Amino acid sequence: MVLARIILVQDFGETVTLRLGIDTGGTYTDAVLMEHPDSAPASGTSASRVVAHAKSLTTRHDLSVGIEKAVAEVLASVDDSKIGLVALSTTLATNAVVEGYGAPCCLVLIGQPERVMERARLGTAVGTDPVVRIAGGHDAGGHEAQPLDVEALENIAREYGNRVSGFAVAGYFAVRNTAHELKARDILQAATDRPVTCSHQLSAALDAPRRTLTALFNARLVPLLTDLIKAVKSIMASHQLDVPLMVVQGDGSLVAAEVAISRPVETILSGPAASVIGAHALAGQSDAIVSDIGGTTTDVAVIRDGRPDVDASGATVGDWHTMVRAARVQTSGLGGDSEIGADHRGEMTLGPRRAIPLTILHSDAPQVGSTLKETLGRDQRFLDGAFGVRLRELDVDPDTLSSQELTLWRALENGAVDFDTLFADPRQERAFNRLRTRGLVAASTFTPTDAAHVLGLQDDFDVEVARDGAEVWARRLGFESGHDLARAVYQRVVRDSARAVVAAALNADGHNGFDDDDWFVERSLNPENKALVTPRLALGVPIVGIGAPAITYYPDAAKLLGAEAVVPEHAGVCNAVGAAVAGVLRRREILVTSPTDHHYRVHAPAELIEFDKMDAALEKAEQIARDAAHHDAQEAGAINIDIEVVREEKIARAPDGTVTFVECRIVAIAQGEPAVV
Repeated sequence: MVLARIILVQDFGETVTLRLGIDTGGTYTDAVLMEHPDSAPASGTSASRVVAHAKSLTTRHDLSVGIEKAVAEVLASVDDSKIGLVALSTTLATNAVVEGYGAPCCLVLIGQPERVMERARLGTAVGTDPVVRIAGGHDAGGHEAQPLDVEALENIAREYGNRVSGFAVAGYFAVRNTAHELKARDILQAATDRPVTCSHQLSAALDAPRRTLTALFNARLVPLLTDLIKAVKSIMASHQLDVPLMVVQGDGSLVAAEVAISRPVETILSGPAASVIGAHALAGQSDAIVSDIGGTTTDVAVIRDGRPDVDASGATVGDWHTMVRAARVQTSGLGGDSEIGADHRGEMTLGPRRAIPLTILHSDAPQVGSTLKETLGRDQRFLDGAFGVRLRELDVDPDTLSSQELTLWRALENGAVDFDTLFADPRQERAFNRLRTRGLVAASTFTPTDAAHVLGLQDDFDVEVARDGAEVWARRLGFESGHDLARAVYQRVVRDSARAVVAAALNADGHNGFDDDDWFVERSLNPENKALVTPRLALGVPIVGIGAPAITYYPDAAKLLGAEAVVPEHAGVCNAVGAAVAGVLRRREILVTSPTDHHYRVHAPAELIEFDKMDAALEKAEQIARDAAHHDAQEAGAINIDIEVVREEKIARAPDGTVTFVECRIVAIAQGEPAVV
């Protein structure tokens, strides 16, 4: 079902190229056709113009269905031959990390101490996936600490090759010497034909636990992004679009689809980064707070001088601090499809997990509406108003599922089933949650999207289903009526949206956000609570609200913050706009250390190179960094590449003023335009 369409096609001159931007989120898939003059800079937004846009539901069981609907709509009235580039942004990786799902993988730790699992919450992140520690690894100087245990790797391949979708390999001090990770990758790939992620490929920084965490997420995300890119390429082929396909990364830059498949974790915050670039293009605000509310998450970022702030220390997504260089975005589990529930006190909770809105599920499963009516006609039960549904096909052998998981999987074979029927055996609920964590099934409950339909703020789907769902959940949560519940949900989303903006603004100002018991902030966000003292907040810049639900919530959220709310035209497809106007940027870092006096070591990607003169070592490192960055930019699909080199030098100064060289990190930054046909 296409929800919106605007076609504004004009005659294009020979110097104008059309770019097709696609954004696949947790709820909606957007497509935008942008007019982009060939003379415009890589990320030049002022010269770009929206020609057509469309929005369809994301069909998570088969992504190509939703993508095809949106793409076909925008291509209906244009000459396909004028399209020179397809660019894709997605929130799928972000949502997977926030919600804690992904394909099963095996984590291989080379030479790492047992305590590594206690840091960066790595043990929690691994969950039930297998973890194997083997001998090997290097020291801080890049020398081999122990020989790599090749036999252990061969055993790992035999034991787990058919039980997981991929492997994550993390060696001790792998950024100082990559040899063991590369050897392990070659052995595992040759024996299993499964994708293998090496931690050093994702970050050149120390901090083994966080680098391991990032590699783990990458391995889990490979199947998700592979499915998405296959779906887009299939759509392109059906429309005879023989042009480059590129993907937006977390820093807002583009890379070729083939590169993105091997490094999907770098698409964490892809959607938010694209939305910031798109917000700048559409709203024209050089300094602003951009808040992107989608189906699953709210992502808040700061624009300064037209560019997003970048978090060089690594993106934080939900509860996880990764080592992915990305736009400085604060992500929270708040969206139009946030799951409504109750805490131990019976009070309403919102998020962080996403649920399929009852109204949306009903559009594909009409029995949902009749089940809700039947529920209202009988006595209340604990699981009323919730349904289970498959999201996608199994990515592992069915024999690897437990008996309860397999029974439940088969029960959902023919579509959505209400929880009361599905969980006749209490053990089935635990099995469902395990499958949900792996992204195989989803729950459908009452959500803010349903509440907006009850309140007349949205009418995209069946309003009667929304009202019946509200009445069922009002009984569960102790509200007088479904309308009262819907109003409470709306007010909660407005307040939580404002809280997310305040937290991001304080963080950008150098403060550490605020606590839940912060009296000033909390009372200012709850003005209906009568008190003798009612403080007010005032932001110094406008709030640019984007995302499909933005027009519903952000005018009221901005009022709580004493700010101007800007919800630009095409705000609902802002991510796709950002994808279409983004450029290419790749970084390479080469480290130079000094193990002893007059001894300098260049830690090149595949070897250690020794020098007795510092200038010679730095010159060699700079050349390696330049060549590697240029290669990466070309591989990413860039043309007209410019390279900037930065030296980040560390020195030690003795009390007598003597200066000693410690290390120098050479950073080469390659920027270019995406190659268009």
